[in-house]
Amino acid sequence: MGQTARDVKQRIAEQVKTAAIKNYKIELDEPAERDDGTIFSDHDVRAALVRKKFANPNWNGCAAPSRM
Repeated sequence: MGQTARDVKQRIAEQVKTAAIKNYKIELDEPAERDDGTIFSDHDVRAALVRKKFANPNWNGCAAPSRM
């Protein structure tokens, strides 16, 4: 989970290269925009996962279609 203004695939490739990770999957690549047009950050998503009692909001197991 993260926030970037750059190409998502390129940004993730940079991050995982340093850890030699090759078996990752991008589950969702969409703008972080609410129905009213306002944006939310990765920090907002983590806070919502904490409120919902997810064990580890940084490496969570929620499916892409889950709504906060």
